[in-house]
Amino acid sequence: MPEHSVILAFNTRNQLAVRHEGKRSAIAFRGNDLDAATQKLKHAFSAYTPPTEYYAVNHDGIRQRISFSQVADHSAATDASVVFASLDKLLSSPDLLSPDLAAILAQIDPLLIELNSRGALNGHVPVTAIVSCVAMLTAALHGFNGVALANERSASSGNRPHRGTEVNHQFSKGFTAEMLLQKAVSELTPDMLVFSVLRMASELAIARSFSRLTKYHPAFTSCNRIFHIDPTLRTASWCCDCDKCRFVFLILAPFLEPEELERIFGAAMLDDMTQFEGFKLLATVGDKPFECVGEERESAAAIRLLAADPRWQERGVVKGLATDVLPGFGGEEELEDILALSDEHSVPPVLLDSVDAILGS
Repeated sequence: MPEHSVILAFNTRNQLAVRHEGKRSAIAFRGNDLDAATQKLKHAFSAYTPPTEYYAVNHDGIRQRISFSQVADHSAATDASVVFASLDKLLSSPDLLSPDLAAILAQIDPLLIELNSRGALNGHVPVTAIVSCVAMLTAALHGFNGVALANERSASSGNRPHRGTEVNHQFSKGFTAEMLLQKAVSELTPDMLVFSVLRMASELAIARSFSRLTKYHPAFTSCNRIFHIDPTLRTASWCCDCDKCRFVFLILAPFLEPEELERIFGAAMLDDMTQFEGFKLLATVGDKPFECVGEERESAAAIRLLAADPRWQERGVVKGLATDVLPGFGGEEELEDILALSDEHSVPPVLLDSVDAILGS
């Protein structure tokens, strides 16, 4: 396969240099090798960092080797056809991009996919920490003094122990991470707050409150398969065969009619015995799935509610879970504790009454 070298040159505002070809934005610096592409970059800008290769994209039978460079702000382009544009602006109008530039901006590094196919593990991006920091910068720029997040109490609970350390794949959603972030930002600006309005509530308590917000039921989803990299594997809504789908179905079930819940998900998941082991895993202590699901005792509490509910108690999965899971957990007293609001939170006092009114019962 023939190869080209492409240099993506950014200024310090993270805008990309592109070449105007009529109404289209196209690749600005490309050559048969990196030296040839660098010569074009040098012709347009007098000051730039040495290009560094990061990834490659196969497009239209040609392998494009992608390198990055940063152009100094004081270095104006000597080529009038080369201009800077933000990535947001470019990606918002894909029809105004040349096909090869669109492919480069849209495609994940195929080397990562190749490594996955050979058994390499994916890391977990601490997306909540990233979003929190971006939100605080935005708040500061626009004169606001706080960022309200929506991270629940169970986000602080780990998945399983490993060599004496609790592993929590959603650590950046937890209360410890929230306090660390607040401490760090306080060193820069003591007036900026970051907190979660849901921190005091369990997922089961949140599900109880959300069950009353019926106008949102047709529109929400929590299934990660909607965001699958491979378009052929993406789902339009609930896939009904993953840990997230099972957990959300389980904690909503005590508070909704079976027909309503099945209309939301498109499946009667608690009638499907092929799902039994997956539901059971949600309440298996020390083996919580590496997904954003609640504590094992929350799942057990939901099972206890279903086992006592005539609408659900005869469903095959519920009957099996009641037999296999409930003997290992507490009874009504533990259920009350799970549904109660915790004192461990950073919600400002001015909001406490409103939060309590929504989540407390």
